Amino acid sequence: MVKDRSIKAFAWGVARMKQKRSNIEIIGEMLRVADHSSAGKTQVIHSANMSPYQLQKYLGFLLGCGLIDCLTAKNSHFQYQVTEKGGELLNIIDSVLQDVESKMAVDP
Repeated sequence: MVKDRSIKAFAWGVARMKQKRSNIEIIGEMLRVADHSSAGKTQVIHSANMSPYQLQKYLGFLLGCGLIDCLTAKNSHFQYQVTEKGGELLNIIDSVLQDVESKMAVDP
């Protein structure tokens, strides 16, 4: 029984890796990158595993909603930092994703 459950959980994990990420997952990854310190576009692209097109689309959304701030560094490149509102959203996203993953692992 336990072995059967772990096989199902493994199969669910493999299937999940092949699925596209949801908007919430992408937003969470972007907020996570800029949460600990300010991050530039290249760092966000690499850390959140996204294309430049996706970056522009989601940056516009995050900036428009006040979830991140755009800062100018000394070299005139933009850096992005999570706002208090963005940090609160990141905590909610992480909590929901953790709950979903734990429930799916038990009953895939």
